[in-house]
Amino acid sequence: MKQLTWNREVAVERIRTQVWRYLTAACRQQDEYVLAAADLLQMRAHDVRRLAQVQFSVSPAVGRLLDEMPRLVRQLATTTIDDHEVTSGRLRGPVQWGETHALRRATGIRRTYVTAPAQRAYDTPENRLLAFVLHAIVEQGHRTGWHAARSGESGLRVAARVGQAGRWLQQAELADLPREPPTAKAVALVRRGRNRRKYELVLAAYDLHRRYVQQLDRQAVREAVERHALLASSDAVLLELRCAFDVASALRRAGWDAAPAGLIRTPLLFSGTRRREQLDVHYQSVPRLLREHSHYRDVQRLHGLRAGVLRPDLVLEHRTGDGVRWVLIEVKSGRGAPSGLARSTARDLMMYRHAFERALAPQAGVYGIGYAWGAELTPRVSDGLVLCTPDTLPAALVAAGVG
Repeated sequence: MKQLTWNREVAVERIRTQVWRYLTAACRQQDEYVLAAADLLQMRAHDVRRLAQVQFSVSPAVGRLLDEMPRLVRQLATTTIDDHEVTSGRLRGPVQWGETHALRRATGIRRTYVTAPAQRAYDTPENRLLAFVLHAIVEQGHRTGWHAARSGESGLRVAARVGQAGRWLQQAELADLPREPPTAKAVALVRRGRNRRKYELVLAAYDLHRRYVQQLDRQAVREAVERHALLASSDAVLLELRCAFDVASALRRAGWDAAPAGLIRTPLLFSGTRRREQLDVHYQSVPRLLREHSHYRDVQRLHGLRAGVLRPDLVLEHRTGDGVRWVLIEVKSGRGAPSGLARSTARDLMMYRHAFERALAPQAGVYGIGYAWGAELTPRVSDGLVLCTPDTLPAALVAAGVG
């Protein structure tokens, strides 16, 4: 058995080319994309949403807006308002004679004037939109917790942009503007207004916020999965995904007729037929029929405990004319020697055999495949088990009667 160096970048790139196929055709609504991504990556749906929202903070559109802020602040759209001023000195606007005469009669002061000087004001739809976008950059950075990042390219970028946006919000022209989301009417006014070109970067950043934060559309989830979620996943999860995708590929090559990836929903990762046989591959999930035969669950229920279940990384449900048989796959990665990882898979599979004894005892042949990170481990059947490495997985599936 040969030891292999684990390379996260290579692993991520390999999985990245496949993972999105399992999140497309089966999902029609945005929540389904989030849940499917969470199932595959073994994350909480909340974390997938959060990573999708990070895309807004690190996006080129937000970067361009912050880079252009020095120029934009000097050219902010303004409006004028008339204010009334009582003075006996320099007149800064047109005299309001009606009010001036009334004031003189009331006070008896003849050299008093009421004027209406025009003042520039920054409370415009364009600047309200800008204030909202800057506030959203700060808010999303704080929600993800990346605003205080001290390492990692994306984390440092989020932290820098949160700082920039926060400083621009303190500008006198923007400090007192409201931060609430603009109405559709207000955004339409900006798009059609005479300042639309000046504020085009603000509009672009706002559109991105609407897609990635307010609506969280399909593309946002995809970019979150490909750019951040995979990088944030543990080595164990990455190897489990590689094993799952390799199993599906090997089964197709072995003649199983299956729908294209993505037309079924996680945790069912593969469903195929061959002659009169049916094979379903469950990822990080124990099918109900197998779960009902769990000694582990029975012991918990007997003691009034919440009934959890031991869960192999993959469960192959093989239906033939003689009934159903099960093949459990356990995946192990780590810094140890490949032989140690292989032994760990065997130990866990033996534990599963006892936990699911009522379902596994009646069947003949292989019930478990141990998949360990390494190379050149020749699969040999012993006591219902067969061990393999990624390169020998197809031979292990053959030994289990499904390859």
